[in-house]
Amino acid sequence: MSNSISILLIEDDIVDQMSFTALIESEKLPYQVQIAGSVAEARQLLTTCVVDLVITDYQLPDGTSFELFDILKDKLVIFATGAGDEETAAKALHLGVRDYLIKDPERKYLKLLAHRVDSVMSQWHSEQALMESEERYRELFEGASDLIQGVAIDGSILFVNRAWREAFGYSEEEVRGLKLMDIIDPSSLSHCMEAFHRVVHGSPARNIEAVFRTREGGRIILEGNANCHFVDGKPASTRAIFRDITEKKRAEEALRLANEELKRALDEVKQLQGLLPICMYCKKIRDDDDDWQEVETYVRQRTEAKFTHGVCPHCLEEWKAAFDSGQPTFGAHTI
Repeated sequence: MSNSISILLIEDDIVDQMSFTALIESEKLPYQVQIAGSVAEARQLLTTCVVDLVITDYQLPDGTSFELFDILKDKLVIFATGAGDEETAAKALHLGVRDYLIKDPERKYLKLLAHRVDSVMSQWHSEQALMESEERYRELFEGASDLIQGVAIDGSILFVNRAWREAFGYSEEEVRGLKLMDIIDPSSLSHCMEAFHRVVHGSPARNIEAVFRTREGGRIILEGNANCHFVDGKPASTRAIFRDITEKKRAEEALRLANEELKRALDEVKQLQGLLPICMYCKKIRDDDDDWQEVETYVRQRTEAKFTHGVCPHCLEEWKAAFDSGQPTFGAHTI
């Protein structure tokens, strides 16, 4: 609250004006006061001056203070009226005044005035602080990149933020008619209902992963946490914060498929690696069991290779020479 409060006193009674001024001086109240004695004067001052608070009598020479309520609607107002006219005070409260005083002939009501002014100003500053806090919350809420939602116990969507609306494709007006069942993909319905049941019974859900449906029928995958808001010990609503992991899941699936394809390729291509112990004479190869196998057998057991047989030109010449010489064998083979 500032050290000085600017007050407009709308009062036509000279004695009341003087009494109010005397009260400020005697109590050393931090008020800067301007006085209007009629509806016309008050209207002029209200259009040309900035005031923190208005204290107004009901009955004025040229009308009533109700005629000023078009210009007083955004002001802090304390209403004063005579004894026995509480109905008028009630009407003033209905129109938006912050407090009222019942004037008495001895002007004892003035003793309450400073307390009422402090009370009204304190309440107003508290409201301003709350509004600023709520505004900051709304900015954080609407500016968050995560998807935030609130759901009633009956499944009605209570609130969502801008990121949620953009991800699902709904307008603010359309969200008001949505139910949780409208946005859950059938593949995740049982899983989500089980999580919802746990949450409303007091067990926060961590790292929930589920598939949801957008307004146009697209599928998005969300991951996040949810908890329950209780009122008087009873579940009132659930609140959840999600992240869109659709692209992450697509990348993981693409990687999985690529790995499977690579594994299939590796399974189809078996390679012989390392040193092969081969006989320098018969060309047999020693296997892991210390047995000696023909090259064809060894390779066939360890690869998908298949052998076809022919004769190279060098061996063909040797074969012909052996045949012409009448030798019964060629190398290890009978001719």
